Amino acid sequence: MRKIVFMIGGIILVLLIGLVLLRGVGGEDDWICVGEGWVRHGNPSMPPPTTPCGEPVALPGEAIVVSEPVLNQPVVNPLRLVGKARTFEYYVEYRVRDEDGKVLSEGNFIANGGPQEAPDFYSGFNQSINYNNPKGKTGTLEVFESSAKDGTEVNKITIPLLFVKEVTVVKIFLGNKKFNPNAEDCSKVYPVDRVVEKTPAIARSALTELMFDGTENELGEGYYSGVRGDAKIQKLAIEDGVAKVDFSKELEDGVGGSCMTAFIRAQITETLKQFSTVKDVVISINGQTEEILQP
Repeated sequence: MRKIVFMIGGIILVLLIGLVLLRGVGGEDDWICVGEGWVRHGNPSMPPPTTPCGEPVALPGEAIVVSEPVLNQPVVNPLRLVGKARTFEYYVEYRVRDEDGKVLSEGNFIANGGPQEAPDFYSGFNQSINYNNPKGKTGTLEVFESSAKDGTEVNKITIPLLFVKEVTVVKIFLGNKKFNPNAEDCSKVYPVDRVVEKTPAIARSALTELMFDGTENELGEGYYSGVRGDAKIQKLAIEDGVAKVDFSKELEDGVGGSCMTAFIRAQITETLKQFSTVKDVVISINGQTEEILQP
């Protein structure tokens, strides 16, 4: 009889251990999606997910990622919209407005340009968007999705635009924290492409780009500029292979140390020398070339 009792006890113990292991590997202590809500299954240690069930998991603000156009980038008609999404059923909507808020174009599409696999569930998109003639040169691009529950616009990204008739690509020269850590070589700069409005004054446009914050991709790759955003180009002339550029005093305000001044000079010089008509560069501030950008 004692042997039978021990055998029954052993069987029960094995069954209990099996049930515990099954719960551990079977994912029963979890939240599961039932209908339109999350339902407790077992005893999950984590709170219920904050995302709507039935949709790919996405962090707030990251359901849609736009890589083109970037902030304040000059755009032509049609506008090129590039990015990725993990919205509900990968449905993406857009709207283009001019400076008065008038809608120039709106529509939707399904992002189907890439894999839709865990853990990100992203799918890429690359759309060409035609828009009506804008009033003025500035506007916005809105990219969003409509909530499946009530139709409200969610996960919206608003991108400032600069409307132009034609664009071109120029190079600007920036520092880089990855390629030149701790600015070991003070005059070392690296080329980056920027899209600007096509104009006869293309050298001035290139210099102006040095004063803007880098794009998200550039900043992520370690690029940075030493030229202040409030500096003004007062005059630029190219004669006999020499580019003479005159800046306002803001170019050197607050700039200290020989390394930083060498860096700013290198940025300006290399950005201008990309043009075949420029062999040498003379920098001045309020007409003065002596004792400027000094440590």
